[in-house]
Amino acid sequence: MHNFLAEAPLLLWPLLTNREIRGIYSPAWLSISVSHVFVSALFAYAAGYYKAFCIFGIMDVRIETQRLLIRPLLEEDDEGMFAMDSDPEVHKFIGTPPTATIEAEREVIRFVQQQYADNGIGRWAMLDKATGEFIGWTGFKHITIIVNGHTNFYDFGYRLARRHWGKGYATEGALAALQYGIGTLGFKDIFAMTHADHAVSRHILEKVGFKFIEIFPYDDNGATPWLRKGMPTTWYQLDTATYKQ
Repeated sequence: MHNFLAEAPLLLWPLLTNREIRGIYSPAWLSISVSHVFVSALFAYAAGYYKAFCIFGIMDVRIETQRLLIRPLLEEDDEGMFAMDSDPEVHKFIGTPPTATIEAEREVIRFVQQQYADNGIGRWAMLDKATGEFIGWTGFKHITIIVNGHTNFYDFGYRLARRHWGKGYATEGALAALQYGIGTLGFKDIFAMTHADHAVSRHILEKVGFKFIEIFPYDDNGATPWLRKGMPTTWYQLDTATYKQ
């Protein structure tokens, strides 16, 4: 479908600019202006539908594991997100205070949904497949700013509500998300960051295949105010060329 929409203007261009065909359907003095206006409109129309198709494809992501359903974040996830992010223990290694209001959490969801539209990717919600309960999020974020000397890469991460810690959900979700990102979406430059003292998160990253590179003082010139400048941060990299899916 999307290939037709993208190529339709190119296919129609010879017809619309052919003098004999234009002469049949319109007076000569209108033919050039009408055809070019029509083609311009058709290009814009096709481009709009193409973008909508791409966004729909992103929102249609559905990954299932033995226990989890992984899908894009939706407005209905606001209560689960707020319950997770209002917990001080969840924010212990993030460097910022817990979320104060559910409206602030709704803004986070809108922010991630805008990333879907702008970058083609963003974090995904993790749900208990049996009950539909919100567990946390996992997946990728496209980084376009400079962090630790790198830019235009995919940051991998996860966050779970405290009641779901210690059950293997983070590892299960990470493995499924990585397989989809590498195998289906073709991602290559994948890195991950966590607080240097967050032993559990570091263990999960290494368990799913990430290689520790270094520790650096976090600084992105204020682009992500929820991460504290200077925070000792680990830098991990995934070798997607040899990653076993």
